[in-house]
Amino acid sequence: MSSTHGVATRRTRTIIAGTAVAGVTASLLAVAGTAPANAAVSPGANPDLGQACGMDVVLLLDESNSMAPAAAQVRTAAAGMLNAFQDTNSRVAVVKFTKTATVTAPLTFDTVATNGSGVLGAAVASYAPTAIGGQTNWDDAFGKANAMFAASGRSVPKLIILVGDGQPNIYNLPDGTPSAQVTNGNALALDPAVTQANTFKTGGGHVLGVL
Repeated sequence: MSSTHGVATRRTRTIIAGTAVAGVTASLLAVAGTAPANAAVSPGANPDLGQACGMDVVLLLDESNSMAPAAAQVRTAAAGMLNAFQDTNSRVAVVKFTKTATVTAPLTFDTVATNGSGVLGAAVASYAPTAIGGQTNWDDAFGKANAMFAASGRSVPKLIILVGDGQPNIYNLPDGTPSAQVTNGNALALDPAVTQANTFKTGGGHVLGVL
């Protein structure tokens, strides 16, 4: 067994403890386990993270325009998360989302080479909120994360860290294209995201929402 056994999980718990400083919106809590009044889909239980020699992590970074004032903080925080998982036999992916979600770094072993100027470090360094107002699609972001986990082939603890400041107002239509914008936190946008999160948690994954 590697000497890194349990290191990723312990570092993750440190991240979880340290990121509860600014508060989390009602819709972020819905993903983690507390449903707002307007939600029709109830959030599932958030399983604990077990000890393991590494884990798979997906960072979901909200690039909607309201995040612009906090862009530097997000880059710093996300870089710190990469540093926490580096050389722990963990893989990290980066997904950025507004109206749609884009995988800017697939699940990649977090090492000195991939962090910093590598694919993971570059994905975080390029974080730049859009100038277009609104447009927050959690449904697509969670869908991209679930697809990566489904194809991962690794039996390790799994974690999604969602970094954002607002409630979703766009969701995916049955053909996979984004809907028209609805009111922030509308159940039309929130419920599909909670459903996606529940799918992940049913498989043993843990969701952390950070603002």
